[in-house]
Amino acid sequence: MGWFPLICRHGVVLAYTDMIKEHENAKFPLALVKWLGERYSGRISFGYDIGCSFAKTFQHAPLLSRLAKSDSRIQFHVGAWHGYAHNRECQVRYHPRLTSTAGLEDFEGCERLFSYTNGIAGVTRSATRYHRHQQLEWVIKQWNSDKLLHLGQFAIVRQTLPGI
Repeated sequence: MGWFPLICRHGVVLAYTDMIKEHENAKFPLALVKWLGERYSGRISFGYDIGCSFAKTFQHAPLLSRLAKSDSRIQFHVGAWHGYAHNRECQVRYHPRLTSTAGLEDFEGCERLFSYTNGIAGVTRSATRYHRHQQLEWVIKQWNSDKLLHLGQFAIVRQTLPGI
């Protein structure tokens, strides 16, 4: 079926789930929202291609009723690129360019990650579950180390350049 990653705004993969069966699509994002909501106490903004409809799913999920009702710190957005395909009401409410809480984030980091991982699609398509997970782990490990390296270089440059 595919996989569903949870990444931070810097592009680092925090967690992911592997979707095996077809009608499991809604439960994996809910599980990741719950996982992050229980571990992080700050304000959380989620970007998702269908963030507008997922916000309603989140509000009505029985397992997340405590988290959804008591937590106004969790907000949903649609990705900037995907948002233009949604209707006007959705764009006004969930598009990151039209909301004040998203800042400069475009919420398309997963699309960049999917583009990066397209190289292993041919290998994992017919692989066993174990080998599929192994390939995903290797690619995510490389992706995360590249992202962390770039963040470290940014921090070093920022410290050495005067006036920044």
